[in-house]
Amino acid sequence: MKLSFWERLVVNSPLRAFSLHLLEPWAFGQILAFPQGKRALDIGCGNGQGLAMLAARAKPAKLLGIDLDPAQVARAQARMVALGIPATVRQGRAEELLLADGCVDIITSLGCIHHVPNWRGAVAESARVLAPHGVMYLLEFYRPLLLAIHWLAPHPPARFGHTELLEEITKHKLQVLGQWQCLGLFGVVVAQKSAT
Repeated sequence: MKLSFWERLVVNSPLRAFSLHLLEPWAFGQILAFPQGKRALDIGCGNGQGLAMLAARAKPAKLLGIDLDPAQVARAQARMVALGIPATVRQGRAEELLLADGCVDIITSLGCIHHVPNWRGAVAESARVLAPHGVMYLLEFYRPLLLAIHWLAPHPPARFGHTELLEEITKHKLQVLGQWQCLGLFGVVVAQKSAT
């Protein structure tokens, strides 16, 4: 699903940049700091703010961003060039990543999965490409919030809540290391893939 006009305004705003560079890394860091020097993937990379945050916080050996929207891919590519960050950014679908099994050590998905019609498929695909002991960092917005803003930013039906997301994550050999939610509106989850 591509972003609505209003969502694009929010995603590309200074407030979102502030959140991506300070608030979200702080929230994740309360659970588990980003591993250093690993292979990292940002699913739903948008304009590249999350990629820039990963480059600064995780100093990855390899950095890849994937987004469905070609306009956002172009923005992310331009941001990586402007910042001198060696990253690959390409168009793709969260539920069909076209990557090898176990090829990344860190996955971030910062408000992306609720946009995916087959959100369970996106979680399964993320788990598939995550290496053993790899870590997934998720920030998600949940059903009550999405219903409240539906008139402004329509989303696919059958969205999920925090408990449903946690249940789906654990189905795929991922152990939840820490999580929290705010009034059932949004939440953070950090999960690690088992060795086998």
